[in-house]
Amino acid sequence: EREDKQKKKKKKWSGSVKPEDTMFTDPSGNTYLLTGKVEAEFQLLTLEEAEKSPVGLGRKEPEPLEKPNRPKTSFNWFVNPMKTFVFFIWKRYKKYIVVLFLVAALTIFLILLIYTMPGYISEKIISG
Repeated sequence: EREDKQKKKKKKWSGSVKPEDTMFTDPSGNTYLLTGKVEAEFQLLTLEEAEKSPVGLGRKEPEPLEKPNRPKTSFNWFVNPMKTFVFFIWKRYKKYIVVLFLVAALTIFLILLIYTMPGYISEKIISG
């Protein structure tokens, strides 16, 4: 296993460029800075191993990485607005939304109570 570790080398490089070369502005006026890293893995092979699985120009394709594990959640606002609401609004403002709903329900109840109270009082007075 120790020998296998020495044969493989994995490295990350961060890009170093001028900030003005990587900045862009979208149509709505927001300015973004493109950043990123490059990750590569190199593997040293013996001559026999290299001849057994040749890669390069005009040969077999390099061994690809496994497929990335991407979430099945779609955040497209038009396709699934309820899921977008839950992830971006409900999780942050849950308390405020519940309080607002309760205050609105209580206000509607009080308005209806005040609106119907004069008719109920006059009916009680007349029927006595």
